[in-house]
Amino acid sequence: MHNETKKIGNYLCYKATTIFVIENSKGTFNHPVTAWYSTQIPIGFGPIGYGGLPGLIVELTVQNIKYSMTKLMLNPKKEIVIKKPKKGKLVTEEEFNLVAKEAMGNFKTRISN
Repeated sequence: MHNETKKIGNYLCYKATTIFVIENSKGTFNHPVTAWYSTQIPIGFGPIGYGGLPGLIVELTVQNIKYSMTKLMLNPKKEIVIKKPKKGKLVTEEEFNLVAKEAMGNFKTRISN
């Protein structure tokens, strides 16, 4: 985490950085990650699985790809309804983990500080 700040929309954001390490059959690759988070929204959440900071990640850059929050709706006027899926197959957590492991193949990732 850094002392650097910038205003994104109406939010004062703070900068945090890390390195995303990818290991595969071609070698080990280090990719910088920059997150701008706002403590005005005290939720440790962000895009594509990033989170754990003391505020919502408003902007995230990974491998030169930028993810940005475009709209935040707190306390929406309309009720949000989540519909149960009608298709798909119910699997156990163990079955899910096996499918995910097979999908990843020999692709390994880790995040280092």
